[in-house]
Amino acid sequence: MPRTRTRRPTSAKRSPRKVARAAAPGSDAPHIALVNVPADGLEPDGFHDFRVRGDLAPSYQRVRARVRALGGVITSSGALRDLHEPATPGRSRTSLHYTGRAIDLYIESGARTSRDPYLVVASQAGTTPTWTIYCESRDPHPDDESYNASLIEERTLDCAIWKKGVGLDTIKRTARVFNLTQLFMDEGWKPISARSDWKTNYLSCEWWHFQNESGLRLGVSLFGDDLLKVWPRPLVESSGLALDAVWRGRYFQIASGAGTPAPGPPPSPSTDTTRFIQTALNSVDRESLDVDGKFGSNTRDALKRFQEHSGLPVTGLYDAATEAALHDAVQPVNR
Repeated sequence: MPRTRTRRPTSAKRSPRKVARAAAPGSDAPHIALVNVPADGLEPDGFHDFRVRGDLAPSYQRVRARVRALGGVITSSGALRDLHEPATPGRSRTSLHYTGRAIDLYIESGARTSRDPYLVVASQAGTTPTWTIYCESRDPHPDDESYNASLIEERTLDCAIWKKGVGLDTIKRTARVFNLTQLFMDEGWKPISARSDWKTNYLSCEWWHFQNESGLRLGVSLFGDDLLKVWPRPLVESSGLALDAVWRGRYFQIASGAGTPAPGPPPSPSTDTTRFIQTALNSVDRESLDVDGKFGSNTRDALKRFQEHSGLPVTGLYDAATEAALHDAVQPVNR
């Protein structure tokens, strides 16, 4: 596999420094190739290409074709991560970046200035916001077969500008835009929420992150098995990563007995998160909850109904799988 010939941002997640060589046929050989895909290199140090799983590359390429036809760009801070890069607070031992399932838009292309190509809108203004990314349509190509004029509209948006210690300031921007988040979701690439320290650590905002969870089975798929699909077994087994972690929706959870205690039931959601839950259930399921931030019996019962028709365990708890399903359900509403 060729190396990515591009300048690599020092502050972003990186493409691998090492390239896994083809393994000999047999049980140790990965069976899904890692392939280079193009991006729009934005100065000063955005990537011009990056690597993803070969079976997911066509879905990304379709997104990029539509974006370019609409006059936008797909920037990049990288995607695939070397198995032997050390874990840090921003690099977990179960990150989908190790598996070729996650990509990062260039972290300096939104939430920074009024001239950014991306207009970042906080979809939830609570403790851990989610994001909707709009891309400015600067040079559309109406003759392109991927062009769809109905996706472009002039809008005035309250755009997030990150400020350390404060979290978000907002500015109003009026521009011709299209919903980039929706284009990614149409092809199976999902956004994620910010991490808990996002107000003080910009790299925890995660507005730029999209991941493809195709084929992962809740409570069944193991992180190590997913790694073995793209990396040779010797590299995986010597990586020091949490190979026994189980897919819980949005992320792999380190198994009980693997160096961390078994997780108990999730605590009651915060006031801000409960307001999001109530607003989302009112929108998605036509509930009539008071948006008061109190996680009482009415909210719990409504959450149970959502879990039931979403095919989730009916517990009334706002666990990781329920959070993932509710965010997925509400994203098209925020289109």
